[in-house]
Amino acid sequence: MTTVARALITAGAVLSFGLAGPVLASDAQSGAQVAQATNPCAAKNPCAAKNPCAAKNPCAAKNPCGAAGKVDPKLITRPAGTKLMAGTPADLIKEGERLWNDKKLSSNGLACQTCHQGNAAFQPSFAKPYPHSVAMVKEKAGMKQVQLDEMVQICMVVPMASKPLAWGSKDLAALTAYTREVQKKFKPGAAAANPCAAKNPCAAKNPCAASSKVDPKLITRPRGTKLAAGKAADLLKQGEQLWNEKKLSTNGLSCSTCHQNNAAFQASFAKPYPHAVAMVSEKAGMKQIRLDEMVQICMVVPMAAKPLPWDSRELAALTAYTAEVQKKFKPAAAATNPCAAKNPCAAKNPCGARK
Repeated sequence: MTTVARALITAGAVLSFGLAGPVLASDAQSGAQVAQATNPCAAKNPCAAKNPCAAKNPCAAKNPCGAAGKVDPKLITRPAGTKLMAGTPADLIKEGERLWNDKKLSSNGLACQTCHQGNAAFQPSFAKPYPHSVAMVKEKAGMKQVQLDEMVQICMVVPMASKPLAWGSKDLAALTAYTREVQKKFKPGAAAANPCAAKNPCAAKNPCAASSKVDPKLITRPRGTKLAAGKAADLLKQGEQLWNEKKLSTNGLSCSTCHQNNAAFQASFAKPYPHAVAMVSEKAGMKQIRLDEMVQICMVVPMAAKPLPWDSRELAALTAYTAEVQKKFKPAAAATNPCAAKNPCAAKNPCGARK
């Protein structure tokens, strides 16, 4: 492991943004837990040697879309006269995006984003307006067509191995709204490959060594500057969303890409900031660094972007969420690199090819 790589992980910086997990299964389907972190900024490939996904298969050994037996159509059929909860479209979409990454909705560690990152694992038919026929739904529940909200429900029951959401719940309305947004932007011809496929989506070169020296003024908090204030809960919620946001980078990385389930953190990440970080010393000549400054150097080096404004809500939120990740981090229980060698999604599509 290079000094640079060790440094970034030591800092537990906000660096890659990646997979979360699935909630949809039909035209949208599927989905890791792992053990002591390896270096996401390895010598050549930032996400380890072969596959970007963790050592164990988060999509389970068997196809989660084929795991359950028959499904009672009453469980997933919208009751007559029922309407989804109303709300401001922007609010529903925002909440739906959060739920799209929430593994807690499932009983098996899956979430929509796990297999649908970058529009991966969608069949061309996902572009068709709902209701439409879905093979899995027909096979499992005997239904000839399915509405989008009903598709969310069967995905809760089959691949997610959970209970359907309450028909009047905000969760169902939000997930349906966000999935519809995903569908609007989906272009069959440009559909991404399965993120758990053979090729590694992580960049070929080490992102922590990508840039040359960094001007310490770029990443040093200006004297007298304070991070944006806000309610702790609100900052954490936004920070979690940014932790998975690849748009902050110019190379497709995000914190979660390599730090899913506390992967790729060294034991020293548990130390309180400020502390010394080799990469920071090498790149910027700084002996110690604060957590918000660590966020900034990660924006500049591995993320290949500009530092965030010091008074921005984004910097405050990312710093707050990273501090929360740090609090829960236990070196002995650190996960292995989600970009480890084995392919967690196995040879078969966990949600099957039936669309």
